[in-house]
Amino acid sequence: MVWVILIIAIGCTHDPEPPPDHPSEEGQQPEVEASLQEEASQQGISDDGILHFSEGRVVLLAYEDEMNLEEILGTPLMEETVILENADTFTGSHKKTLIYQDTRLILFSPPQGGRRFYLINIETENQRVTTNRGIGLGHTLDDLMLAYPEVTRSMDGTSGTNGRYEFMFEDNPYTYLFFYIEEGKVVKLQLLHEFT
Repeated sequence: MVWVILIIAIGCTHDPEPPPDHPSEEGQQPEVEASLQEEASQQGISDDGILHFSEGRVVLLAYEDEMNLEEILGTPLMEETVILENADTFTGSHKKTLIYQDTRLILFSPPQGGRRFYLINIETENQRVTTNRGIGLGHTLDDLMLAYPEVTRSMDGTSGTNGRYEFMFEDNPYTYLFFYIEEGKVVKLQLLHEFT
């Protein structure tokens, strides 16, 4: 597979001015959150497709501009956009990767797009992030099993209790919430939507 890569390295400075299309009134925040919740529901993603950061929520399959990622995560340390070539039905699609200190996001825009991206993968080792059921880094495997009784051990080649545990979304079978366990504690969270 040949990929054309456009790399944009972005510094760590933060522009205090909000983007022009960003609502500046605090009263609009519940409206935006309701819109994100509705977007997730339309995509077949339950509340479990949400990660809570201290500055806001990141929703799997929601559009980047609707989540205001810069407000939630700040300016990325690196941004890379790839145009897929020789990728069957995905040829011409755009894949954007945003890398932060402890979080990595992958966003997707269909062929002839490239202007509007939606979130298909987020991996985080941010200590303050929690799932919608309150599980975050440092929680024990027992805590995880109480909050997510439907979680199963992934077939990831590891043995014992360490490794990856997965929660599969019933209405969207190619969508997962992964919990990475080391020494009996959650060390990383991942929300992932795979294409069939």
